[in-house]
Amino acid sequence: MKKTNIKKCAAALLAVIVAMGALAGCSESTQTPQSSENNSSQTGEAQSQGLKVSSDDDFSLYLADDEKSYVASVYEGEGAAVYNIPGEYKGLEVTEIAGDCYKLSDNLIEVNIPDSITKIGYGSFAFCENLETVNMGNGVEIIEDSAFIGCSKLQNLTLSENLKEIQTGAFISCTSLKKVIIPDGVKIIEESAFGGCTSLEEIHISASVTEIEGVNQSGAFTDCSKLTIYAPAGSYAEQYAKDNGIPFIAE
Repeated sequence: MKKTNIKKCAAALLAVIVAMGALAGCSESTQTPQSSENNSSQTGEAQSQGLKVSSDDDFSLYLADDEKSYVASVYEGEGAAVYNIPGEYKGLEVTEIAGDCYKLSDNLIEVNIPDSITKIGYGSFAFCENLETVNMGNGVEIIEDSAFIGCSKLQNLTLSENLKEIQTGAFISCTSLKKVIIPDGVKIIEESAFGGCTSLEEIHISASVTEIEGVNQSGAFTDCSKLTIYAPAGSYAEQYAKDNGIPFIAE
C-alpha cells in the first residue's frame, strides 16, 4: 500500500484498506536470528506478571536492500504476549520492522523496539487489538502508514526521541490512547495520523513540527472530540489548533 494511494482516500476508508491487506501475510524470505539486544528489565517485569516473552529465535529476518543490515519480519513463536524485537543478527544491526508482519497478533500485549530500529513499516502492528504498550527505541525516525491502525487497547505509548515523521493513519482508531507526547525533532504529522482516537485528551506537540496535514474528514485529529493541544506559544501547532477549533494550552 503506497502512501500516495492512501492520501487519496478519506480517513474512513483507511481501516477498510488495511483490513483487506491483512488477509495477506508477510511474503519476505525468512531467517532465524542468532543474537540481538534485549531489554532485560522489561523482560523481567513481563515475566513477573506471568506474560510469555518472545525469544530472539522466534523472529524471522531478511537482509535489507543495502546488505548492511537486517529487517525484522514475522513472529514464528507460539503465543508470546511480549515481543522483544531483535536488535542484531549475524553481527549486523536490525534497522527496520517489515510492513504488515505483526498485524492481527491477538496475543500481543506489549512490544519493545530496540534503538537500532530506524523505521516501523506500514501496517506492521495493524489491528493488534490487545496491544496495550509500545516502548519505542530512540533510533526510530519514521512510523509509516497505518503502522498501529486499530490497536484499540493501546494506552501506553513511548515515542522515539529522534522521531521525524508520523505518516498517514499511523495511529488511527487507537481508541484507548489518552495522552501522546510528540518529541522534539518531529517535523510532520500526516493526515489521519491520530484520527478516530476518541479518548485522546492531550497531545503535546514540540516547536519542531511545521506541518500537520489534512482537513475536515482527513484531519490529523479528526473525531478527537476530547482533545486539547499543548505546545509552545507562537508555534505552528498553536496556529493549527486555532484554525481547526481545537482547545490550546501554551507550555
